[in-house]
Amino acid sequence: MGTMMEHTLGKAMENLAKGAAEQMQAAQQRAEELHQAATQAIQANNQLRQYLGGDVQVAQPISESSSLQMVNGRQTQMVSLCH
Repeated sequence: MGTMMEHTLGKAMENLAKGAAEQMQAAQQRAEELHQAATQAIQANNQLRQYLGGDVQVAQPISESSSLQMVNGRQTQMVSLCH
């Protein structure tokens, strides 16, 4: 019985690790898309570029956090990127 429990626990941990890895990959993809969108938005706004001093470069974030909420069937996601 102990072996069966160990096998079940091992599978559960394997699935948990796989799910965490998939979520981390998805979060990385969202961060890259957000970085690209921010860069394009800044480059497309001449007034903002002049205000910031011309050739503006958007650096990759140093830290990132995200949260996902589901309320009454409506999903809300928030991503914060900090430099």
